[in-house]
Amino acid sequence: MKTIDLELNVTRGTYLPAALKLILNTDANLENLIGSEFEEIYIHEFTHFIQDISTIYGLTNFILNLDDLASRAQEIYKFHDGSKITRPVQMELNSNTRINRLLFKEYFGQSLKKGDINSSSNWYITIEKKIIEGVISLNSIKVKVEEVEFKLGAFHMMESMAYEIQKFIYNSNSKSPEIPYCVVRNILKKNVKHNLDTLDIISICDASLLSFHPSEALYSLIIDLNKLESKPDLKWYYEYVEDGMNTAIEIDGQNNFKNISDKVSEVIEYLNKIIPDPNLKDQKQWLINKLIKLKDKRLNESDFLATILKSENPRLAFLEFIAEIGSPVIFNSNGFGFTIEKNEKIQDASVYWSSIIEIIRIFYGNSDCSLVEFCKNNLIEGKPNEYCNLSPWNRTTVFPHCYFAKFWKFWKFEKYDWNH
Repeated sequence: MKTIDLELNVTRGTYLPAALKLILNTDANLENLIGSEFEEIYIHEFTHFIQDISTIYGLTNFILNLDDLASRAQEIYKFHDGSKITRPVQMELNSNTRINRLLFKEYFGQSLKKGDINSSSNWYITIEKKIIEGVISLNSIKVKVEEVEFKLGAFHMMESMAYEIQKFIYNSNSKSPEIPYCVVRNILKKNVKHNLDTLDIISICDASLLSFHPSEALYSLIIDLNKLESKPDLKWYYEYVEDGMNTAIEIDGQNNFKNISDKVSEVIEYLNKIIPDPNLKDQKQWLINKLIKLKDKRLNESDFLATILKSENPRLAFLEFIAEIGSPVIFNSNGFGFTIEKNEKIQDASVYWSSIIEIIRIFYGNSDCSLVEFCKNNLIEGKPNEYCNLSPWNRTTVFPHCYFAKFWKFWKFEKYDWNH
């Protein structure tokens, strides 16, 4: 699975899952982001960050991406010290990895974008059985509108939810492509008998992402929602999906049901396994603290996001939520990074996770590090040099180490020859 292919790309912003990296497509100085014209785009991308680390789908995807890195590392470790490593780094797929990739493609859906769709058209949603090796059966959800047919997936839930939150808070009149940003709204409008409002749509998207297979959760929810005499309260959507998770897909005869507590514990256990180095405890704890805070919020109030949005001033309430949870580094299109959290230790911890994607880019054949501008302007230690744009792996030969170099050295990649 190629992490850099999984970016959630909006016209004016991008979120990179697993790398916990927010990019706003502007060359403007974002030091005073809050209150600027880019604030609502940041809110959209921050919503993707929340989806990434507080939903079953997001956390599963997070582990799969880190596992992809670990699997490629194992392929490299098969070589003797000093061996020349050919890029892109190939790896043999074991049965579980192969199944996970096939499942991910199905769960994610098709990420096409199409704006010239009439929202008043009929949006047909269908289900078909699909057999995947090692999986008893999988329901594939398809949507057809006008002449367009696509596979419905988590991508549409994530973009629809972020777009609805953005428009709800800022009452924006901006128009975005019907696919993917209005997919869930249009499906619900055409296939549900109840009159659903924006908070219903946001909660349905959020609840659906609390499953391994968000589009199947949405499909089933629509069927049973239509059996109700009246529209339920928002908590019903979450309870429905959680109950449905008890019938999760079986792999190798085992049910993979995980509630949010189980999933967060699994991620923390995985982080402790792949980052045991005490010198990186701040980087690990930066993420773990956020995982625990968001898990507790979900356990205390499943529809906590809707509660925030129902506040007298939803914008202020959402910004207070960001201040409580904390945010990754926000990059502009020139690579300059800005932080909401000003503590230097926290700032460095945040950019460490962004360096993960730079390692993956090297594995896929790139020969530069896109964190150069951030390091040049933000970090006290580890300033860039001539290696950063040509052969970042050589950055380990110069002290003090940047986070790319620390990560590279921690995984012992410096023992091999990458200079060819």
